[in-house]
Amino acid sequence: MRKSLSLALLLAASLGLAACDKKAEEKMEAAGNSAAETTQALSDAAKQAGEAVEEKAQALGQQASEAASQASEEAADTLQQAGEALQEKANEIKEAAGEQAEKTEQQ
Repeated sequence: MRKSLSLALLLAASLGLAACDKKAEEKMEAAGNSAAETTQALSDAAKQAGEAVEEKAQALGQQASEAASQASEEAADTLQQAGEALQEKANEIKEAAGEQAEKTEQQ
């Protein structure tokens, strides 16, 4: 009877451990899947962040290029206006010199 009882207890304990072992395996598998999903989500988020940074850098580069182009155009306009102003002053000086020469000749 002792052997039968011991055998029955050993069999029950083995079945109990086997049942617990499956749950533990399922939990480990679920945890592994969860970790893999989390890793994939982090990878996707990092990829999206990288793309957003690249897009922002391109937009900033475009804005800088446009600002430089506008500044260049404004500088060219300013130089042209300065050249025109210098030409006007040169003409005024020539006129004044011509008038002065006429006055000198008349004396």
